[in-house]
Amino acid sequence: MKHPKLFTACIAVLSMSLGACGIHLESSATHLPALTGFALSRDASARTEAAAAQRAHSLAALASECSSCASSLEALAQSSQQRLDFLGGVWDPWKDQENTANLPQPEEVAEAPYRIEEFISWLVISARRDLRAASNPTTSSPEQSRQLSAVALGRYASAVQLAQAYAIDIDAGDQGVDALAQRFTQATGASPNWLVRQGASSDLTLPQVSQTTSAFSSSDEAAASTASWDCIAQTLPKSAVHTADFYEAETIENALLDRASRSLERGSKDSRQLRCSLTNTSPSDLAQASLRADVNLLQSDSQDVRLFGVQAALDDLRLWAGAPTVTFPAVVTLQ
Repeated sequence: MKHPKLFTACIAVLSMSLGACGIHLESSATHLPALTGFALSRDASARTEAAAAQRAHSLAALASECSSCASSLEALAQSSQQRLDFLGGVWDPWKDQENTANLPQPEEVAEAPYRIEEFISWLVISARRDLRAASNPTTSSPEQSRQLSAVALGRYASAVQLAQAYAIDIDAGDQGVDALAQRFTQATGASPNWLVRQGASSDLTLPQVSQTTSAFSSSDEAAASTASWDCIAQTLPKSAVHTADFYEAETIENALLDRASRSLERGSKDSRQLRCSLTNTSPSDLAQASLRADVNLLQSDSQDVRLFGVQAALDDLRLWAGAPTVTFPAVVTLQ
């Protein structure tokens, strides 16, 4: 075979798509039970984390000439395992039954891309896939939305941190991932379920937040988060004075003020304080406070409000990534 790596990559993509597909079969001794709705999204996310942990471990073992790269990959592997545990593991349809050896089993967990830049882009794409599901109130309750987004945001943060370790853009491997998707589509006539893009890599993967004001004006979550972003922004100058090398402070301050303004323009109730300063002013504390304000919007029953929170969280994970003392948890929750 002339191209074993290409063949392996195609098989990996095939396995990933088929392993989490939504084929509805009647439950019997010869068929897998049906897996639909949020359960399907949860399992796709769990499979992604399992594949990410395996690939990060293998890449870390090969990064012998870059100790910081190996450390970042091992950290990602550990974070992925934590997220997999948080989700409850990969779906096991027969875990409560005995003598399951002869029963049909789900596809094996697929392999993630081998090249670092494609691996990072794949993490980002899959995170956006899960965030898209989490932002849809017709398929996920607020509690389910928070669970799925907690994992997806943690995966996105891991991708950002790994990209920093290798000094590459998080979208550097987009074309390679697109090429894998195209080969899969040509082979099967269907798009892989982990690819949420339509067309070129630059296309948006999440729906745009509409300009309607009704959802925001009736949302207590939007009002509270808007006030939080504004208060954090007011606290940032003080944090910058007391924290060495906090060069990102002004950029983050402007981004948070702009975010609060856009929320108000969409109709959020204005509960900002004229003068507001948080007690804990370290960059790490402020970053966590900002992420809590973002994730708070996922408690809403409105897709537009959820999407606003999702986009805010993605922005924050990039904005705060280079700030001193800032690290992100494996799972991004309200706590």
